[in-house]
Amino acid sequence: MGGATCRRCYSDASCRHKTLRQLADPKLALESLRGLVVIDEVQRSEGLFRLLRVLVDRPGNSARFLVLGSAGPDLLRQSSETLAGRIAYYELPPFRISETGTRTNAVLRLWLRGGFPRSFLAEGDDRSFR
Repeated sequence: MGGATCRRCYSDASCRHKTLRQLADPKLALESLRGLVVIDEVQRSEGLFRLLRVLVDRPGNSARFLVLGSAGPDLLRQSSETLAGRIAYYELPPFRISETGTRTNAVLRLWLRGGFPRSFLAEGDDRSFR
């Protein structure tokens, strides 16, 4: 198998289109990828960490997996047990005033909408509060 050559590959497990959850064989979908492979909403992909361990440990592996999602206690335990020594965790806090600026409208927007990017950066308050 020659392997797909791409610089970035992205899968969102909450997407209704072609996702890892819907594929009959996630290993087949992932094993030929090279470079950065981003898997979002990992909490919706049961058993993915066992597969990632196999893929990460392959001789000559040239893929790097960036796994994103909500990290509840079960997910953290499963990932730390399955990928011990192969995984790093980063907690991304919401925007802070030092990042959004201290202009009155930026401070007010941060106060009203909160610091999560989708809400803070929305076109208007109506879209932000959805």
